[in-house]
Amino acid sequence: MPKLKPLPSYGDLIPIKEFIKACKDGSFIDYDGSGCYATDSKMLDVDTCPSEILENIKIAELKKEELPLYIGNLNNESSKKLLEQRLKGLKIKPDYKKFTHIMWFNK
Repeated sequence: MPKLKPLPSYGDLIPIKEFIKACKDGSFIDYDGSGCYATDSKMLDVDTCPSEILENIKIAELKKEELPLYIGNLNNESSKKLLEQRLKGLKIKPDYKKFTHIMWFNK
């Protein structure tokens, strides 16, 4: 079962908005590695990848919603529902505003 855990001593902690920008400009691609949703001190052991972020950005743009679609600054119900689907089955109730970073792990 996925859960919050302390950040490891390896990897890069990247603010979600910077991560999105890097995904958009091609600085990060799926073959580079993967990441986990995080705060400044803990991470959720649910992986994400650049293509997933870009896919969600496209959905947001089609719906003309403010970015980022989820994590960071959630301010609409459809974003919250998408994150709930992603985190379905977790024992913890996600606090949407606490996932402000991506803990990135290069391959």
